[in-house]
Amino acid sequence: MAWHRLDGRFADVGSAVAAVDAAYAATRAAFNVIAVEGVGPVGEGCTVLESPAAMHKDGGLSPDWNGFKTAREAFVVAASGFLMESR
Repeated sequence: MAWHRLDGRFADVGSAVAAVDAAYAATRAAFNVIAVEGVGPVGEGCTVLESPAAMHKDGGLSPDWNGFKTAREAFVVAASGFLMESR
């Protein structure tokens, strides 16, 4: 949605925000995140999930992909380490 918004594929800001909200709702409905305190990379996972919303704080005009990519990378490293320790 963010790429489509930057490309000007929406008629106005309202329709762009509605599409982004619909995409977030579909994602939340499709994934069931269970946060068990003290187990695994829960904090890193939550940061990844919160990153897309942060990209749209200025109306989505200049999304910070670096913040999302950094959060995702931190999650992958933490999850990998946790899984290796679990073996």
